[in-house]
Amino acid sequence: MHTKPYVGYLLFSLFFVGIVAFNGLLDRNVFGALLAGYSLLFVLYLGILRTVQSSVFSPQSILIAGITIRIALLFGLPRLSDDCYRFLWDGHLWNHGIHPFAHTPRYIMAHFQVPGIDAKWLSLLNSPDYHTIYPPTGQFFFRIAAWIAQGNLPVGVFCLKVFLLLGEVFSLWILYRWLQQTAAQECNFGLALYAFNPLLLLETIGNCHFEGMMMGFVMLGMYYLWQGKTIFSGMSWAAGVAVKLLPLLLVPVAIGWLGIRRGMLFIVVFGVSLVVMFAPLADWEVLRNMGGSLQLYFQKFEFNASVYYVLAHISPWFTGWYEGRNISPALAFYTVVAAFYFGWKLWKNPIKQPIDLQKSLLFISTIYLFNATTVHPWYILVPFVCSIGTGYWFPLVWTYTAFFSYSHYIGGGRAEQWGWIAAEYLLVLLVIGLELFGTKRFYIKPYSS
Repeated sequence: MHTKPYVGYLLFSLFFVGIVAFNGLLDRNVFGALLAGYSLLFVLYLGILRTVQSSVFSPQSILIAGITIRIALLFGLPRLSDDCYRFLWDGHLWNHGIHPFAHTPRYIMAHFQVPGIDAKWLSLLNSPDYHTIYPPTGQFFFRIAAWIAQGNLPVGVFCLKVFLLLGEVFSLWILYRWLQQTAAQECNFGLALYAFNPLLLLETIGNCHFEGMMMGFVMLGMYYLWQGKTIFSGMSWAAGVAVKLLPLLLVPVAIGWLGIRRGMLFIVVFGVSLVVMFAPLADWEVLRNMGGSLQLYFQKFEFNASVYYVLAHISPWFTGWYEGRNISPALAFYTVVAAFYFGWKLWKNPIKQPIDLQKSLLFISTIYLFNATTVHPWYILVPFVCSIGTGYWFPLVWTYTAFFSYSHYIGGGRAEQWGWIAAEYLLVLLVIGLELFGTKRFYIKPYSS
């Protein structure tokens, strides 16, 4: 039975008003209200998905509606994350002839006189004692936004959001092209999954994170792999790495898809493209500082982890010490091994389908997040995007439960709430178990059911 179109219009209208109001009024320190509002948005989102499944909506109407919501979220400062202030800090330094990778923000404040930089701006940064870790494409956008803003932070944030809007339009279009080619029967539903997901909307345009843009380049790389355009796929994948480093972990899958001969061509193109894109960082001291910050990030920072937390907190039972610094490299090694395993498995597959490529990326990114020491909510967008069109539901569920991690800020504090973290991962693991190992009775059917 088809749902009447007006039901979809009503749900979309409520969702539109709700997410704009939520984005403008939310307070991450009041977790109860935050989760209640997000839960309502998610229910409306699921209702929209249901109407897309059971009524006639064109891909063009979904694209227009998704872009309209994103335009409405351009206004206002981020309320869930303060990363944008570090982005603009980096850009401001570039524009005053100071390499942002050369010194920490606190060192800059103590030893340089930079017009427009003051103690108030420094206080907005969440890691003033660490070197920046953001790759060159992001730095390019930071620099332009800071140049336009001239120290006016709201203007700078708005500029960042405009760049992210362009990235989201690009990602929506590439997803549309990918689904048209590989899963035409799921095109409308897949587009709606991405276009209206509240976590994606709030964390990209709403809070200035570049995961959406990064995944747009990864999807473009997948599209070119499917089209047999190895050179363009290598360049696209490198562009994704230049936005955020995570696609580096996914390279073995691309090689596994292409095979040895074309895989070598991919590596050459990918490597040359990276050298060109990372040329602004071609300084040993800069690379050393960036590497040091990345090492500290993966070994010292802890937020919303799962396997890492379990192992680290039981380690004193066996060694007498908290072994977090030793456990995190071991989990990282396991993640890299898993990436090569899925690449090898894809290479050995004589009949490769697009869904095999997506599933490999999905499982690798999921393993990575389960093994990571830090899992911010916007990180979940990577497996979520990889899952679109595959029929797996657990990344969709995760885009809801990831919001449980904001319990970290209850009452303005910064402390893990173990019950909420356990609930987040247990619900996701339950769905994974049902999807991978469930009987017919519990099997969660694909999107088209």
